[in-house]
Amino acid sequence: MKNTWRKCAILTTILAFFGGAASAQNGNAPIVATINAAQPWQRFDGWGTSLAWWAHVVGGYPADTRQKLVDMFFNQKTGLGLNVIRYNIGGGENPVYMPPNHEFLTYRSAVPGYEPSPGVWNWNADQGQRTILAMAMKEGANRLQAFSNSPPWWMTISGSVTGGHGGGDNLAPDKIETFTAYMAAVLKHFQDTWHITFNTVEPLNEPLVGWAFGNGQEGCHVDSAEQNLVITSMGKSLRSAGIVGTTVAASDETSITFALQTFPFYDPTSLGYMSQVDTHSYWGSGRAKLAGLAAGAHKALWLSEYGDGDASGIPMSQRILQDVRNLRPSAWVYWQTMDSAGGWGFVWSALDSRTDTTYRVNQKYYVMANYSRFIRPGSQIIADDDTNSLAAIDPMHRHIVIVATNATTQPQPVTYTLVGAINLGSTASVWQTCTGEQLQIRPSIPSANGKITTTLPPKSVTTFVVNAQTRPALPIWH
Repeated sequence: MKNTWRKCAILTTILAFFGGAASAQNGNAPIVATINAAQPWQRFDGWGTSLAWWAHVVGGYPADTRQKLVDMFFNQKTGLGLNVIRYNIGGGENPVYMPPNHEFLTYRSAVPGYEPSPGVWNWNADQGQRTILAMAMKEGANRLQAFSNSPPWWMTISGSVTGGHGGGDNLAPDKIETFTAYMAAVLKHFQDTWHITFNTVEPLNEPLVGWAFGNGQEGCHVDSAEQNLVITSMGKSLRSAGIVGTTVAASDETSITFALQTFPFYDPTSLGYMSQVDTHSYWGSGRAKLAGLAAGAHKALWLSEYGDGDASGIPMSQRILQDVRNLRPSAWVYWQTMDSAGGWGFVWSALDSRTDTTYRVNQKYYVMANYSRFIRPGSQIIADDDTNSLAAIDPMHRHIVIVATNATTQPQPVTYTLVGAINLGSTASVWQTCTGEQLQIRPSIPSANGKITTTLPPKSVTTFVVNAQTRPALPIWH
């Protein structure tokens, strides 16, 4: 590791000194881009994670380990500073399909429900996830969403929260109101007893996926037309329960394509209850179209879930660029900060073990830090004609942030010209994550006449911060 770090550091210094000549010779043509501080895109309200499986397990870790991990993810000064949380209201599996009879759900994914059988409530359930939620809020997490992967088992057609037989619909039609009343009752208990109010509730997570009976995690297929009924019922249940401050989000489909497929099924009544459009971006296209639909309906828009198994973080960075630039959401949420599946998490841990609390940090953690520690909640995303970078104004600290990705195996020369700002600083501070470097602070580079010229190392993510005074402007996207 030491030799690798030196190689990356020396390469960065040499390339910065000689400019882009060496890179151009190695095959990457120079990128010349304009960043316009006077052309705002969307206001950005934060970065986040679902709690779900990792928090269900980590909430039971020894106190010092648990606190260290929470600090790593949520602390505003020393960690990633994540402020958006999706809390999973579990359905709770049918005892017939739980140990010792069967074990459809893995240890990490067996999130308990609050109503294990009709009319029987267990408010001591899910202590692990609730513990992490409370700790994260103390660190500054302030955008809260509750979501469901499946109704409780006894509201399903198959009798299991894992999905329907053949992957078909699994929410019993006569249990729609029962299900949304369950969700509202949980939210009401959180509000009245634990003094936690969720900003939004999303009753159907990835509903168009063909979740099949016994698949190993909670999931519930609900066709688009029935989703419309669920959204309306959810809105009515919130009102009936007297819940103030929580509105409905939908449809949290697994892909942009599915989100576009579902949106036309919302009628005026369901849209009236919705305040926010959620989507995942595991696959699919049409980001600008979905952004337009949300804006046209006067709804907020979140990229509420994405994840991949590459521990380097480079594919994740590419997806952040694609989503934030083209979908223009006000929040971007990664699936899980911790995972036992390869490089899926920022941190790897054996979450399916009941005793092993060891963990290791993936490079992906530091790539996330290149974004989340610099483009803070309240920042304004601004126009940037380089598809490999993302630019924002931090109004509190009066500086411009550029996060650039070089996903290639060759050095990449770049020149950024900053326009639309006054009193620009004469230097840009630099933080870099690449092979052997984890958010390493690099020597500052000149920002002469609003221009930054440097070379990005191979397989790297680099953050530039330029002090600037920006002219106020109204955002285009709301």
